[in-house]
Amino acid sequence: MFVDDNLIDIIAEQSSLYSCQSSGTNISVTSNEIESFIGVFFRMGLVKLPSVRSYWETFMNYDGVSSILSRNRFLSILRYLHFVDNLNVTDEVKKNDRAWKLRPWLEKLRENFLKVSPEENQSVDEIMVPFKGRSFLKQYLPKKPNKWGFKLWARCGVSGYLYDFDLYQGKEIKKKDEVSPHGVGASVVIKMTSTLPENHNFKIFADNYFSSLPLLDELKKRRIWYVGTARLKRLNKCPFTSEKELKNQGRGSFDYRTDIKSNNIAVSWIDNKVVTLISSFASIEPINSVRRYDRKTCKHIMVKQPYIVQFYNKNMGGVDKLDMMCSFYKPNLKCHRWYIYVWAHTFLIALSNAWFL
Repeated sequence: MFVDDNLIDIIAEQSSLYSCQSSGTNISVTSNEIESFIGVFFRMGLVKLPSVRSYWETFMNYDGVSSILSRNRFLSILRYLHFVDNLNVTDEVKKNDRAWKLRPWLEKLRENFLKVSPEENQSVDEIMVPFKGRSFLKQYLPKKPNKWGFKLWARCGVSGYLYDFDLYQGKEIKKKDEVSPHGVGASVVIKMTSTLPENHNFKIFADNYFSSLPLLDELKKRRIWYVGTARLKRLNKCPFTSEKELKNQGRGSFDYRTDIKSNNIAVSWIDNKVVTLISSFASIEPINSVRRYDRKTCKHIMVKQPYIVQFYNKNMGGVDKLDMMCSFYKPNLKCHRWYIYVWAHTFLIALSNAWFL
């Protein structure tokens, strides 16, 4: 459904063409061989060995791989795997799109993902594709489990299904119509939700990197509602009770303010530390109770929790669930070309999406 015969044929054709352009010899890859290559790729994720060559070693031979493709043929296909004709790409395209080597693949896969009817509650977040080689697109995010790699913006449903995605190319490569006056985070959410139909009351969840009050108003014009954690400096000096006073009131204390004009709400709630959330539709009621461990008394206690916090926690984890699914059977594939890593990860996303369906 996602990686159809047309995509397989394009990979086979472009890989054969690239082998002629690169080495002068045609490896003549067929569509069936590309399918076998993909099958071997998935099998390597199921049974992990120290290196790619280990699957064909006499003392470590894995029949599920070695009986499908020979070692030299597999490595030859991996070396020349390609998705676009280099000679047909203009300098203007190369200048404005650093991911031009993967663009046909990414766009077609994205179109196929979008064919599925969207869920009501969806989250926008980032996906890290691990990579430590050389590339202009490589990012460093110290708080992520995989600190070095490529960043994908993603919109997922609560189930974990990925509907829309985009490869982040840095601040320099940015189209004028994609830049929001409200910042990079708002631009990402607006772009990721642009493929959602209007006036269907979709709910979007995101963390404080993306959240801002003007974003809520932008989405509200299309009847798309928003809940997200927020940074205090983006709340136009909202007069909350101070963090010190909330701590004195005890765990579970909260304060909230509502904008009379827009009807947006901002909530400050203290658990282990103060967390701030904003929303264009969810409020504090009904107030729930959650079980927490108290270190002072060394026992569990019940703590008050506004509804907006519970609603956010329940619906925010779609992208994290997709990340988890992709990590379970990820093959240890090494290549000197950076875009093969992105291609391999999007293939795992397609596999996870198929499983979610």
